[in-house]
Amino acid sequence: MKLRKAKQTDVREIFLLNLEAAKTANGVARKVEEILQKDVADFVKKSLRTGLIFVIEHPSNPKKLIAEIHCYKHEPQCFKHVLGNLTLVVHPDFQGQGLGRKIFSHLLTEIKKSRRSIVRVELMTRQNNPRGIKLYQSLGFEIEGVCKNRILDAEKKLGSDVMMAWFNPSFESLQIS
Repeated sequence: MKLRKAKQTDVREIFLLNLEAAKTANGVARKVEEILQKDVADFVKKSLRTGLIFVIEHPSNPKKLIAEIHCYKHEPQCFKHVLGNLTLVVHPDFQGQGLGRKIFSHLLTEIKKSRRSIVRVELMTRQNNPRGIKLYQSLGFEIEGVCKNRILDAEKKLGSDVMMAWFNPSFESLQIS
């Protein structure tokens, strides 16, 4: 399975990957009908421009993608040292095989090596996602807080989000531009 930097031409396959994940409970936050190709094109563009985005190709068909991770900078300059909107998607048929850890570790290693002006990486996860929280903590993320009653799930029940952050040990300085 090849892990590589995503390209703008991967938008359609990333879109299809997100659709598959949305079909499973807790696969992604959006419902199937909320997964739009224009939104995927937007986050791919932002990630390529100001952040990072990686994919893992299907082992027998490299044109298909089975995992994707991305994050990008927020627009205001006061957040230029932060990568946020972090999203990890693993195809349901390939979950539990360590692909999430593999692609996530690659992302963090790339930040340490080539993004030394990034101080922190932020993510939000559902409080009822202990498997995800455990993974993120094992990668060095810290829980910073809980947003109570922020999520409305498919059964119309309120849930909470957990705010987490990872701090770049290779941070050197903010590059002024």
